[in-house]
Amino acid sequence: MSLSWRADDLLKAHGMRVTPQRRHILTVFLEDTGMHRSADEVRERILPVLPELARGTTYNTLRELVRQGILEEIPSPEGVMLYGLRLVPHHHFVCDRCHRYFDVPWDTVPVPAFPLPPDIGQVNGVTLVAHGICAACQKGQA
Repeated sequence: MSLSWRADDLLKAHGMRVTPQRRHILTVFLEDTGMHRSADEVRERILPVLPELARGTTYNTLRELVRQGILEEIPSPEGVMLYGLRLVPHHHFVCDRCHRYFDVPWDTVPVPAFPLPPDIGQVNGVTLVAHGICAACQKGQA
C-alpha cells in the first residue's frame, strides 16, 4: 500500500476529509514513523511537490491532526514544538547531544503508578521522556 493511500485511510478513519495538504503532511510522518519534526521542517519537505502550501495551513493542519489523535505535540528543549505519529502508545528518548527524539515502545519501560490527590484531578495516562546520549552520538556518527 502506498503511503498516500495509507494517509488517506488514516484521515478517513478519523473522520477527516482528505485534502492534498493533509495527505502530504501526514505522508511526511509515514515516511519515517519514528521521526519528530517541526512545522517548518514539515513544510520544507512538502514545498517541492506542493509549492502553494502556506505556513499557516501547515500549522493549522498539524493542530487538527493532533486534535484527531493522529499526531502528537512534543515541546523540544529549544522551545520549538515537534510533531510525531501517535498511532501506538510510546515513550520518548531525547539525545542531549544531537537533540533527536526517538520513540520507545510502550511495553519496554514499566510505568510507575502516578496517584494524584483527588483535589488535583485524575491521571488518564503517563508518557515518559528519558534523556541521554544516543547510540550514533556515542559512536561519534551523529
